[in-house]
Amino acid sequence: MNAVKWAKFVDSNYCYTFYYPSFFVREERADGAVAFGYHAHGMNVVLESRVSDADSQRQLEYIREGELEESRDYRYYVHGIQRGGKLYSLALYYPAEYRQCMQRLIWKVKTWRCETVKLQMSQYAR
Repeated sequence: MNAVKWAKFVDSNYCYTFYYPSFFVREERADGAVAFGYHAHGMNVVLESRVSDADSQRQLEYIREGELEESRDYRYYVHGIQRGGKLYSLALYYPAEYRQCMQRLIWKVKTWRCETVKLQMSQYAR
């Protein structure tokens, strides 16, 4: 992952950005999330972003990590940022055995700032 080229995703609805490995493929989600994944050689890695209405009980920013309840063979790393009445989250799901290989992606999620951009008409498509 250290030599990977990064691509930039810009959400045209909420005007925020994040970077993902350029060889990841966009995945359609019915729940409104944006996801890019890599599924090859028995490995499934997904980088997923979603925006929801903020709950006043939530912190302004958090990071969580752990094992997936459904499959202890997989781990997650999530960074959430509350801003302007919305909660933005960026999550990485990956096989536990590849934790060392995922350090660069984990670092990208950990240091994500949910930067916003001003879009020009039809500059980016969601």
